[in-house]
Amino acid sequence: MNTRFSTSYVTGSHNAKVGFTFQHQESYTTQDISNNGVLLTLLNGQPRSITVWATPLYLREINKANVGIFAQDQWTVRNLTLNLGLRYDYFNSYVPEHVMGPGPNVPTRNVTFAPVYNVPNWKDTSPRLGASYDLFGNGKTALKFTAGRYLEAPLLISFTRVANPASAITTNATRTWADLNNDFLPQESELGALSSSTFGQSVITTRYDDEVPEVRGYNWEISTSVQHELMTRVAMNVGYFRRWYGNTRTTDNELIGPEDHDPFCATAPIDSRLPDGGGYQVCGLYNVSRAKFGQVSNVMRLSKHYGEDKEVYDGVDVYLNARLGKGIVVQGGTSTGRTLTDQCFVVDSPQALLNCRVAPPFQTQIKVLGVYPLPWAGIQTSATYQSLPGPQITASRVYTNAEVRGSLGRDLSSGVNGTVTVPLIAPGTMYGDRMNQLDFRVSKIFRMPGNRRIQANLDLFNALNASSVLAQNNTYGPSWLRPTTIIQGRLVKFGGQFDF
Repeated sequence: MNTRFSTSYVTGSHNAKVGFTFQHQESYTTQDISNNGVLLTLLNGQPRSITVWATPLYLREINKANVGIFAQDQWTVRNLTLNLGLRYDYFNSYVPEHVMGPGPNVPTRNVTFAPVYNVPNWKDTSPRLGASYDLFGNGKTALKFTAGRYLEAPLLISFTRVANPASAITTNATRTWADLNNDFLPQESELGALSSSTFGQSVITTRYDDEVPEVRGYNWEISTSVQHELMTRVAMNVGYFRRWYGNTRTTDNELIGPEDHDPFCATAPIDSRLPDGGGYQVCGLYNVSRAKFGQVSNVMRLSKHYGEDKEVYDGVDVYLNARLGKGIVVQGGTSTGRTLTDQCFVVDSPQALLNCRVAPPFQTQIKVLGVYPLPWAGIQTSATYQSLPGPQITASRVYTNAEVRGSLGRDLSSGVNGTVTVPLIAPGTMYGDRMNQLDFRVSKIFRMPGNRRIQANLDLFNALNASSVLAQNNTYGPSWLRPTTIIQGRLVKFGGQFDF
């Protein structure tokens, strides 16, 4: 349910607006499995095992209120125009009582989970500020500045689901099946023990620290720009943008600490496509001790309790808008920026320090469009061109226990058949070729009596038939760097529009 109300008051120098939004929503999910919650597994046509499910199951979560109250005013004083705003947000969700009765594979289940309130219970006030100054008072050069605080906007279940004890029920388990009488119907005497001792029970392995439901994530955004009229109907805008985040969260397994990990290194394969041709040592890797393997008791806390969690975007945009008369239009520009992340702190494993700071190079996007009406027959042509950075190249390789045992000094905690995934390339250091695309359109308008008209269009997408890679396989092996998505090939499209 959504409600919105606003009202404005306009005078010669002020344009004020106040209002509110209100949202109430509920999520209700049910799960059931046919055949009385049992799935049969065959191997080479012979009974092998069954999977039993603790159904029926339902999950219900409610966003009691998502409220926003805002006030803003645009105030003009001579050459200066101010946009001042303030917004109050209230977001409160809860998990209602859940009653779970018996099911085909949990015949004695009769449990009631008490409601969980205030997950989350957020109250925030966010300022917004904008200013524009006519530098010379002639309307040709403007200096602009904006600053604002913006709040995390989670889906309903993205926060409440962790706090819902019903969602922590172990919903399925397997049992071996020896079909002694060959009737393909599992009887109790033919079945082995459950693969999970907690089947049908609520086992909470992740919870929120008390502070987390009270503190909402946010980001600040600031921008400053100069807009200038170069000549009649030709203007340029140059702007700088910065965005950073706060109240980020991290997960801490309280049963495991940095001292419960042993270091090791792995040797990268010899490959000319890897940095320096490969063959280098990747160190800073850690494996949890066998005594602590599989132990989980996660608590979600604010990252600031462990160290600085930084994510910052910096970018510069340059934009040109030219309307040259006779219907000729040229627009376009560049956008250059990067996102720097720095999470150099340890929560559980010291391996978190490996590649903990990612500072990719500044990369530029180029986008241009042009419209040119032909001087005869009412035909209009237009084209767009864009050049974008290529996809990031990474390489993760799976190493066997035998490959790392010498460096680790013991078997992996997952056993002699265990494996570990190792990043071979530091993120933000290698990128594929740029994606370049040119699109073209020709339009012809046929006018008819009564202000009716027909517009016929001929579109040519990817006119140069480029085959730029948009995504590739980043798992090291025979298929490493094999494209998984490429730009669509040259495409011709005919279309029309009838206005009446």
